[in-house]
Amino acid sequence: MFLCGRCYLLRAIFKLHLSVLTRQEYFLLIGAAISATLYQLYMAKSLRHLSPSTVSPLLYLAVLFGCIADYFVWHIVPHWFTFVGFVLIFMSTLFSVLKLQKAAVASR
Repeated sequence: MFLCGRCYLLRAIFKLHLSVLTRQEYFLLIGAAISATLYQLYMAKSLRHLSPSTVSPLLYLAVLFGCIADYFVWHIVPHWFTFVGFVLIFMSTLFSVLKLQKAAVASR
């Protein structure tokens, strides 16, 4: 039974159509890895200096910046629902930051 399960796994692996990456694809992959590593590094640094309740609302802005980069890099025009989402994300982030600032001033 266990051996049969291995056969199915090997069969599934060998059915993948893997190909050798081009030089450009390697550079893109390395760039993505460096970008993800820097993201994690600076996220950890920000959590050392600020509370998670301050940092977490700002994480939602990544969606906004991702769509902006999508437009400028790949020329993909977002749907109007996306703009409604932008406004909602931006307003909720602004509301959260202002609420935290107000609470910080009140606690002093």
